[in-house]
This record gives sequence, C-alpha cells and structure tokens, in this order.
Amino acid sequence: MEEEEEEVDEQSYDGTRNSLKPFRKVKDTKITLNNGIQMPVLGFGTYKIQGLEDVYQIIKFALSAGYKLFDTASNYYNERDIGTSMAAHLPDNNLERDDVFIISKLATQDQCGTNVRKAVLKSMKNLMMEQIDLYLVHWPGGSIADIPDDESPKHRSVRHDTWQQLVRLLEEEKLRSIGVSNFCARHLGDLLDFSSVKPVVNQVEFHPHYRQPQELIDLCKEQDIFLQAYGLFGGGENAVLFDPVIIEVLTAIRRRIHYLSTAQVILRWGLQSGFGVLTKAMDYTPIHLNADLDFYITKRQMNQINAISTRRKYYWDPEAILH
Repeated sequence: MEEEEEEVDEQSYDGTRNSLKPFRKVKDTKITLNNGIQMPVLGFGTYKIQGLEDVYQIIKFALSAGYKLFDTASNYYNERDIGTSMAAHLPDNNLERDDVFIISKLATQDQCGTNVRKAVLKSMKNLMMEQIDLYLVHWPGGSIADIPDDESPKHRSVRHDTWQQLVRLLEEEKLRSIGVSNFCARHLGDLLDFSSVKPVVNQVEFHPHYRQPQELIDLCKEQDIFLQAYGLFGGGENAVLFDPVIIEVLTAIRRRIHYLSTAQVILRWGLQSGFGVLTKAMDYTPIHLNADLDFYITKRQMNQINAISTRRKYYWDPEAILH
C-alpha cells in the first residue's frame, strides 16, 4: 500500500493554468478557461434523458449529489424540461442560477447566418436563462454526412460564418463562453487561423478505448483550450465498463476503497488524463457514486489502462469532415 501511495501524481492536470491534486474534492474543483471564466471539471450529461418527469427527477438527484455543471444541446430536446427542473430544484438545494454552469450546443442544421442567433435565443428561452455559460458548435461540418470531396471547402465556410455569429452573441453577453465539440486538430487549427477569439473548450469522445490523437491533445494544450470528455463508458453498450483491465484495476483499488465501481475508476482516469469529464446515470445511487471521485489511481494503474489494446469509437466520427 505504501508503494502505491508513492506512485501518486502530485499534479494530474499538467495544463498551463490549473492542477488537480489527489484528495481534493472533485465536485468543487474548477478549471480556469482561457477567457478567465471558471468551469467545474465534473459535469452531468443529459443526452437521451427526455420527458419532464424523468428530467425533473434526475436533475433533482444530480443537484443533491453536488453536480454544478450540466450539459445539454438543442437537439437533445430536453432544454425546456431542464430549465423547468432547475427553476424548481435550485432553491431546494440553497443554490442560485450563478451556482451552476450550463452548456448547450448548436445543432448542425442551425449553423450559418441568422439561424445561429435564432437557435441561441430559443435555447435561452427554453432553459429559462438570460445567459448560457458555454455554447458549443456541436459538429465541425455543414452536415453530419460529409459533403462530397469536390464541395468539402463548404465545411470551412460554414464553420467560419457560424463562429462569427457566435462571437457577436458573446459580445452581446447572450453567451459567457463559446467553444466547439467533435473538432479534430485540422478543424480546430483552421478556426484558430480564422478568428482571434479562441474556443475555450473542445468537447470530444474520450475513453480507454479511444484516447484521441496526440496531435489534438498537444494543440489544445498549446492553445489553452480545455478538453472535455464525453462517452467515457463506451456508448450505448457501456463497453468500457466491462473491459477486463478496468475490472483488474478496480479490484486492486478496492483493497483501499471498498465501495468503488468501474464507472468511478473510468471517470477518475479521465480526470487524471487531464480532461474534464461528463457522466450520466438515471438512478439515485449511480448518480451519487459517479460524483464521488476523491480517490487516486496510481501511475502503474494509469499505465495499465493506457495500455488497453482495444481501439474503437462508439460515437460519430468527425474525421469524415475532410476540410
């Protein structure tokens, strides 16, 4: 046990602005984004959580567990129910609007021109909020399927126009921060060349079966763009939860902490890899357990997880957007 404790990284985040040290309360830990705004490193995702009854109950559980960041999108079709639930449950937890950090995203069909403003104002209305903390471009292309190669430069023009519209909304203080999601290094590099306003976040698929190209990680570190991970459990199959290496690491850590789950190990691995993490659950117990990440994974165990040979994406592949 002493040998394991000697292996603990004293600084899990190695970015230019922040560090996350072991045994700090993860629920209260925030990263300072490149615009000076602070954002929790742990967030609650709401993808596929729909219907007022379910959203209302799940938001209640998540707030009681201590989550302060909530992630949604216009095409999750739950913004209105999240707004209603927040208005009801924040006072019950002695919280105000400013105590939570809300992320939403621009759907692909709403990119370009006046569509962007309409979409943002609609999200604000549905969320019952005068300002959205972080608004992301959900996809780097003008369509989910790739535009044919001979027309692929249109993706670039869509990105540029969309970003210009978001910068205006940022200046009008409709949005506190703007960022991107699912951007590869080439998409991000193109945007950085186009605009002096950097994204503060790139939200990407990240888990032990798909750890993102080092090129993207290095670019984000160089430009002080925070990487936030979704899909840590491996898509609808939750395949990563059943990986034998994760189970082996869990068994070793349980010699110290008996109650841990594979989900908690994966989330803590994501944090110690330098990413913010989004988790999701539908019931009270896993919602609360997934917020309890105040333990450490040793260097040896991190190396075990990083050496997992499975290489598989479980979500959309932005590599199809060639330009």
